[in-house]
Amino acid sequence: AVQIDPQDVSIHSNRSMCWARMKEGNDALRDARSCILLRPDWPKAYYRAGVAYNVLK
Repeated sequence: AVQIDPQDVSIHSNRSMCWARMKEGNDALRDARSCILLRPDWPKAYYRAGVAYNVLK
Protein backbone atom coordinates (compact mmCIF):
# COMPACT_ATOMS: atom_id res chain seq x y z
CA ALA A 1 0.00 0.00 0.00
CA VAL A 2 2.87 2.39 0.78
CA GLN A 3 4.23 1.79 -2.71
CA ILE A 4 0.90 2.78 -4.24
CA ASP A 5 0.46 5.97 -2.19
CA PRO A 6 3.56 6.88 -0.15
CA GLN A 7 1.96 10.17 0.92
CA ASP A 8 -0.98 8.50 2.70
CA VAL A 9 -0.23 9.06 6.36
CA SER A 10 -2.80 6.52 7.55
CA ILE A 11 -0.89 3.71 5.83
CA HIS A 12 2.31 4.63 7.66
CA SER A 13 0.40 5.02 10.91
CA ASN A 14 -1.30 1.65 10.67
CA ARG A 15 1.91 -0.09 9.69
CA SER A 16 3.69 1.56 12.62
CA MET A 17 1.15 0.09 15.01
CA CYS A 18 1.48 -3.33 13.38
CA TRP A 19 5.27 -3.20 13.83
CA ALA A 20 4.83 -2.15 17.45
CA ARG A 21 2.49 -5.02 18.19
CA MET A 22 5.09 -7.38 16.74
CA LYS A 23 7.69 -5.78 19.07
CA GLU A 24 9.66 -4.36 16.13
CA GLY A 25 10.38 -0.97 17.65
CA ASN A 26 12.83 0.33 15.05
CA ASP A 27 10.43 -0.37 12.19
CA ALA A 28 7.54 1.11 14.17
CA LEU A 29 9.55 4.24 14.84
CA ARG A 30 10.55 4.58 11.19
CA ASP A 31 6.90 4.62 10.11
CA ALA A 32 5.93 6.93 12.97
CA ARG A 33 8.61 9.38 11.87
CA SER A 34 7.22 9.19 8.34
CA CYS A 35 3.84 10.17 9.76
CA ILE A 36 5.38 13.15 11.54
CA LEU A 37 7.12 14.30 8.37
CA LEU A 38 3.95 13.96 6.31
CA ARG A 39 1.61 15.57 8.87
CA PRO A 40 3.46 17.36 11.66
CA ASP A 41 0.16 18.79 12.95
CA TRP A 42 -1.39 15.33 13.49
CA PRO A 43 -1.27 14.26 17.17
CA LYS A 44 -1.65 10.58 16.32
CA ALA A 45 1.72 10.64 14.55
CA TYR A 46 3.39 11.57 17.83
CA TYR A 47 1.39 8.94 19.67
CA ARG A 48 2.69 6.32 17.25
CA ALA A 49 6.24 7.51 17.91
CA GLY A 50 5.64 7.22 21.65
CA VAL A 51 4.37 3.68 21.27
CA ALA A 52 7.45 2.82 19.20
CA TYR A 53 9.80 4.32 21.80
CA ASN A 54 8.00 2.33 24.48
CA VAL A 55 8.69 -0.87 22.53
CA LEU A 56 12.35 0.09 22.28
CA LYS A 57 12.87 0.75 26.00
